[in-house]
Amino acid sequence: KKVLQVVQLSDKNIKKILTGKPLEKEDILSNNQLEDKFAAFVDDKLIGIYKTVNDKGLVAKAEFVIN
Repeated sequence: KKVLQVVQLSDKNIKKILTGKPLEKEDILSNNQLEDKFAAFVDDKLIGIYKTVNDKGLVAKAEFVIN
C-alpha cells in the first residue's frame, strides 16, 4: 500500500479536467516536485488520480477521474 501525494489544482479548467483533460503546468497550484502518481484535489474535493508524463507541455494524464 502507498499513500499518494496530494496536489491542489486550479478550478479554472475544472469542466475540462473532469472529462479527462491532461494536466498542464498552469492547472497545478503547487510548485512541489510531483511523484510518479498523485491525487489531485480542488479545495477538499477529490478530482482524480494522475500519472506524471513529460510530453509536449503536459504534466500528467488521468488514470481515474471522479465524474
